Amino acid sequence: EGTPVHRLSSWAYPFGFLLSLFFYLLRKAHAHDIIHVHTLNSPAVVSVVAAKLLRIPVILKVTRSGANTQLSHYQGSKWRRFVMRLMFSGASRLVAITDEVQTELTQCGVPSKKILEIPNGVDIPDQLEPSNTKSQCTFLFVGRLIKRKHVDMLLRAWGAANINEHAR
Repeated sequence: EGTPVHRLSSWAYPFGFLLSLFFYLLRKAHAHDIIHVHTLNSPAVVSVVAAKLLRIPVILKVTRSGANTQLSHYQGSKWRRFVMRLMFSGASRLVAITDEVQTELTQCGVPSKKILEIPNGVDIPDQLEPSNTKSQCTFLFVGRLIKRKHVDMLLRAWGAANINEHAR
């Protein structure tokens, strides 16, 4: 509906994609005032390098903290720590979605003035008022169907909750 979507080449993935991304950013430099990357993997590195060359700001969103995350991955070797420092020094800001992410970024040496805490999700009031306008109760899961989302746990909880027949 009027919003352009640009799909980049994925030949010889991931290197072909990363080259495609780099040259796209350079080619479209005039069209971008800022680059916002929602990951800390190789597209973030490419975006930081391109942003430095183009002299435009780049924001990196850090999506998780703890073990087995991208942040922990970059602690694994001298080379990975170098890449992490490159990303963090080249980023104008880093978005932390939790207090834990913010703490980890600070422990990685990111100055607190570069970190913006913007929580993911939606605020839900402590007390929800039941709706009497519906005869059914509807639950909705929104997310990727991947192991760490624990949809299996949600389904087991649903079954154990003994929810009445009007729920779906």
